[in-house]
Amino acid sequence: MSKLSRRPHAQGRVLGQGRKRRRPPLARLPIYAGVGVLTVLIFAYIDGGEEPIRPITQQVELPGIATGNL
Repeated sequence: MSKLSRRPHAQGRVLGQGRKRRRPPLARLPIYAGVGVLTVLIFAYIDGGEEPIRPITQQVELPGIATGNL
């Protein structure tokens, strides 16, 4: 058996169809950040967003200076 037949590219593979190069971890960071932002936006959309405004029904006591009574 010759040395050429032991090489990985000579074992039935067509030239140019080897492993794809993986991106380095820092190059994938924008992809992960985009997926994270998209996830938060989808969750916010499903959650419903705004709640109705309700009037304050509790009495608040103010000090004498604020009411004009001295």
